[in-house]
Amino acid sequence: MDGGLWRRTWRHDRLALAVTGAAALLASIGWRAITRPMGDTPSYRATAAIWRGGWGAIAARGPGYPLLLVLTGADDGSSRILFVVQLALHVAAIVLVVDLARRADVGWGRAPVAAGRRPCCCGVYEATKPSPPSW
Repeated sequence: MDGGLWRRTWRHDRLALAVTGAAALLASIGWRAITRPMGDTPSYRATAAIWRGGWGAIAARGPGYPLLLVLTGADDGSSRILFVVQLALHVAAIVLVVDLARRADVGWGRAPVAAGRRPCCCGVYEATKPSPPSW
């Protein structure tokens, strides 16, 4: 490898990192760096309460996100820590997709992957599809 994911992305895709950083900053300003309850928030919080209570009932949701709510202290209200963790996960996902697109040699269109450019999607598909079985 050539220095790890972040160093490689910085070297080859500074524009993508700059756009991602600007979007993360705008999201932090726009949302005031705190989570906001959405329509499905009560069911996630109820599942977190079930998880905290030792799984005495069957939960309507899987344990992943409710566990994240408990770990960040957001199982009973909004949380800045949860916002930062979610933002970090979004940034990491974008960097991984941009790196994958670069490795698949998609071309300059890899930076605005989020815009849904068809060549990017096809390049990612080609890079990740399983090879056919050899009979």
